[in-house]
Amino acid sequence: TSGSLTRKDGAACGKSDVLRVVTKRSDFRDFELSLALLNKGLGETNRTPAVAWDGVHVFVRYQSQFHLYSVTLNRRDDTIVIKKKIPGGPSNDGTYFSLTPDTPYKTPYNEWQRFRVRVADQPDGSVAIDLYAEGEKLLSAVDDGAKGGKPIKKAGKVGIRGDNCDFELDDFSV
Repeated sequence: TSGSLTRKDGAACGKSDVLRVVTKRSDFRDFELSLALLNKGLGETNRTPAVAWDGVHVFVRYQSQFHLYSVTLNRRDDTIVIKKKIPGGPSNDGTYFSLTPDTPYKTPYNEWQRFRVRVADQPDGSVAIDLYAEGEKLLSAVDDGAKGGKPIKKAGKVGIRGDNCDFELDDFSV
């Protein structure tokens, strides 16, 4: 939806101050997403000065740019978090609600990292989201509607967000 994603030696390359890429397919409901990420470094521009959340994030159950879940993989401030965005508010006409605390995670620049994200409806009506790196569970969130209203139950798209980041993706699968 913004920025450019190119291909180099079989990997997807993102080097943009604002990159948003989502699938055309929108039927991802309960799934596991996996990918390899090589974060080459962060920058900034006059238009996009450095901020704490610069880095790479994954979108899941993406309904629109205003209604989605966001799972942090790498951030400038070396934290990870799982958030829900709902329509209306100050962040590109939306409001983010943290479903987990900001959790320390040191970004290993210039090293390939392997991530998995699991998303699943729960019998009680909530939505569970788990983030794994190198096979280790780093974060778990349960959206029961207490923050930001009802959980996002509808199937949606998946995507990647990059802010002021030079990175490569490989082995992306859902």
